[in-house]
Amino acid sequence: MSLPRASDPLCRLSRLSSQFQPSRSVTVPHKFAPTHQNNTTSATPKPTRSFHSTPHLSASRRSPTVRRAEASRTRIASSPPIYNTPVRGAKDGRHQFLEEHGIQLWADAQRAGLIPNAVDQQVFMHVGSALLDKAYTQAPSREAIREIHDDPDLTFNIGQVVSIGDPRFREWVLTACTLAEARFATIISATRILDKATTAPKSSIALNRIEYLALQVRDPVSMTLHARVLILREQYNEALALIEEVMRVIRPVTTSRPSQDKHFPLDMAPWNVYEEVNRKMGNDDAADKAVETAAREYQDPQALFRLAGRHMKDGDLENYEACMSKAASTGNADACRKLANFYYLTCLGHYPRRGEDATEQKQRQQQEQQKKSWISSFFGRMLSPDDYLNLAREWYELACTHGSHDAALTMSLLLRLDGKFDFGKQYLEMAAQKPGLASAIRGYRVNWDNKELTMNVDLKRLDV
Repeated sequence: MSLPRASDPLCRLSRLSSQFQPSRSVTVPHKFAPTHQNNTTSATPKPTRSFHSTPHLSASRRSPTVRRAEASRTRIASSPPIYNTPVRGAKDGRHQFLEEHGIQLWADAQRAGLIPNAVDQQVFMHVGSALLDKAYTQAPSREAIREIHDDPDLTFNIGQVVSIGDPRFREWVLTACTLAEARFATIISATRILDKATTAPKSSIALNRIEYLALQVRDPVSMTLHARVLILREQYNEALALIEEVMRVIRPVTTSRPSQDKHFPLDMAPWNVYEEVNRKMGNDDAADKAVETAAREYQDPQALFRLAGRHMKDGDLENYEACMSKAASTGNADACRKLANFYYLTCLGHYPRRGEDATEQKQRQQQEQQKKSWISSFFGRMLSPDDYLNLAREWYELACTHGSHDAALTMSLLLRLDGKFDFGKQYLEMAAQKPGLASAIRGYRVNWDNKELTMNVDLKRLDV
């Protein structure tokens, strides 16, 4: 089913608030920046290289083709590559797809920075066609990739674009390029192994290559992954030394990250590993500080989410709202839902509105001054309960847009309370797609059209 459209006023509020969320990225000094490499030559390093960034607010404006290609690069599966046979299927059909759409794929990929500007149409089409010929006729191998082009990283990047809509072909490309020591293919394969591992993983081509890139090339992403290997081996001191070196050579910047680096998955961020190894060593203070650094300096959505929870536990509502707003603005569905819950509970009086915390014991001048410090920048005035209700609705809608079924249930009841029975039922049906909500929704469905019956939101479900 299609998602109900947001009302215009709420859309305007969304755009207004999003303009104040900075785009953050992390750069690595050029001497640590990895480059495309082969056995004999290496490219000239770039001045800086983005290591990680929160999602850019304008990302949705890229073409669907590019977004699918980037998603395929970002998606980390739960098992290592095991493709060891030719791809089964109609090779002619894939060749026809490449002939019909190859030029557009090449243009979109260049605009998005997925392939260098120096790569022309002929190179793109040649590499894509050669990959198809080899993938559908032989098992993945180092030689298959090296015979196509002397830069396996470029071959991998083109393969990820050309393989759109063909997951078996994509897996063949990943496996073959890992065997050919393409850097990012190796990173994906190693991450798959580590995401599945509960004990020290066995030696493999991917992990051996990561160890080389980490210890010899000092590639920060590989150093981060190798630190995870060391943690699984319980070599905590070695892991801590490695990840501390990574933390020293990265820095946040307030400009958007280069498009060619959008493929770095968030779970490769070094502060996650830094926190993990400190927890293992019992250094909880250092681990907590890592979360704060990730949230405040690098705007990591998950770190912001966790830090917001810590502020709520401490009763610091102002910093809770600030952190959860930033996390929600990156598209985190649960953050959107919790922020909406917070605003709705504020509307109902369960939390004080900003400006209501002055005590009667303080002098009137102190009260007025404190109220001024709490005044929201939202239209330059303190928000009313109705304002908080509107904010709650907006964030519930955004949470639904990002796939939150729990938010859809609350939104359906708010719409019903407004008399919008049919519109609210659309959200109720969205919420019903979550099996865990089936029992709660059953009673609502039976009596939904009974306009004499009031259905209030179950406040016990509104966690913050």
